[in-house]
Amino acid sequence: MTKQPGDTSSNRTSSNRWAVAGLVCLACAVAAILVFKPDPGSKLRAELQGERLKKILSLSPVPPPPPDPSNAYADDPKAAALGHRLFFDTRLSGTGTVSCATCHQPKHALTSPTPKSQGLGMTERNAPGLLGIAHQRWFYWDGRKDSLWAQCTEPLEHPAEHGTSRTAVVQLLSQHYRQEYEAIFGTLPAAKILKELDARARPDPDAPKSPHHLAWQSFSPKLQEELTRGFVNLCKAVGAYQRKLQPMNSPFDDYVAARRAGDPTGGNHISRQAERGLELFVDRAKCILCHNGPMLSDRSFHNLGLPSQSALSRCQTHNCLPDQGREHGAEELLKDEFNCNSSHSDAKECKELGYLNASFEDFKGAFKTPSLRSVKETAPYMHSGEFPDLKAVMTFYNTLPGEADYGHRELFLRPLKLRPVDLRDIIAFMESLSSPENPWAKPP
Repeated sequence: MTKQPGDTSSNRTSSNRWAVAGLVCLACAVAAILVFKPDPGSKLRAELQGERLKKILSLSPVPPPPPDPSNAYADDPKAAALGHRLFFDTRLSGTGTVSCATCHQPKHALTSPTPKSQGLGMTERNAPGLLGIAHQRWFYWDGRKDSLWAQCTEPLEHPAEHGTSRTAVVQLLSQHYRQEYEAIFGTLPAAKILKELDARARPDPDAPKSPHHLAWQSFSPKLQEELTRGFVNLCKAVGAYQRKLQPMNSPFDDYVAARRAGDPTGGNHISRQAERGLELFVDRAKCILCHNGPMLSDRSFHNLGLPSQSALSRCQTHNCLPDQGREHGAEELLKDEFNCNSSHSDAKECKELGYLNASFEDFKGAFKTPSLRSVKETAPYMHSGEFPDLKAVMTFYNTLPGEADYGHRELFLRPLKLRPVDLRDIIAFMESLSSPENPWAKPP
C-alpha cells in the first residue's frame, strides 16, 4: 500500500509503542517500589510484637523468695521442717480440730473452696491463697500484717479461726515439740511452770474484763514476755515453712522458656486458644496492669467496686460500715504488736512501714491483688468469695456493673467489652497457670 502524504498511522503506531513501553516501565518501577520499599507499618508491628514478647517474658519464671529480714530463721531448714509439722497440727486450736490447712487446703492451691473461711466459726472473708505467698509484701486481703510470721499470729488467737491462746501454744510446744524448738530457738520456760498456767490466757485490751485477759494480766511481765517470745518463734517457724510453698512449673512457664529460647511456637506447651488469651491479657484487655510479674500480682491494693462490697460489713467492731479494706488494714498494721517496728522483728529498718499513710484516699475499700498462679484451683474468687468461677470473674470485668459504695473504683478500670470468645481465650490462658502440687504442701 502506497503511503499517502499526510498519513499519520505510522506516527500513531510509534507513539503507541512508546506509551506501552512507558507503562511497562512505570509498572516495573511501581513493582520495584512495592517489592523493595519497606511497608511503613511493618516496623511498628515489629515493635509492638517485641513489646508484647517482653511483657510475656516478664511473667516467668518464678524466682526464689526475696529475703525476709524480719525473721532471722526464715531460711533455716530446721525451722521450716518444724513449721511444716505445726501447719498441719490440729492441736493448735481451742478444740483440737482446726489446723492452718483447714482453711489453706493443698488440693485448692492452699486456699479454701468456700466463699468465707470456716475455722471454729465463720470468718468475714475468703481465705487468701498461700501459693508463692513469700513474694507478697503485705499480708491478708487488707494488708494488716507486714510479714509471714506476723500473719501467723492473728488466726491462732482469733475466736473464729483457731481460737487458742499464746499460752496454750507454748504449752503445746513444751509437750510435743520441745526438743525441735530448743534446737532452733533456745530454751522454753520449764515444763512444770507451763503446766500450771491457765491455757486461756492471752492479752485482749479490747475486752479487759474477759477471763482470758484477766488470766494474762495475772502473769508477771517476765512470764508474759517469755510466752510471747515462744508464740512468735512458733510463727517464725511457720513463716519459714511457708517460704517453701513456691509454685511448681506450669505449662505456661514451659511456654515462656521456649519463647525465651527463640521458639515462636513456645514449644506448643499451651493451646492456641490459651496463647490468644495471653496476647489479650498483656495487650488489649490490660490485665497485666495489676496482674504482673512472675506471681501475676502487683502486690498492691485496688477498689474494684464489687457488687458485694456494700453487703460485707463489720458490724461488731466498725459500726456496720462497708468493709474498709486497706484503709482499716493500714490502721491495724501501724498499731500491731508484731509489726516490723516491734521488738519481735529481726529487721534493722522498716522504711515502708514508716511511709504508710492509713488515710490515703485510694485505700478506701481497696483489697490486695491476688496471684493468678494455679488460679483455676482457687475458686471462689475475690476477697468476698462472691464469684464462683472464672467465667463470672471475666463477665464482671467485661461489664463493670454498678459503682463502689465505699471509696471509688480504681480509676483506670474500664469495661473490657470483649467478645465471649475472647473471654474464653483469657480463661484458657489462666488455666495454663496451673501447676503440680508442691511436695511441701502435703502433710509431713
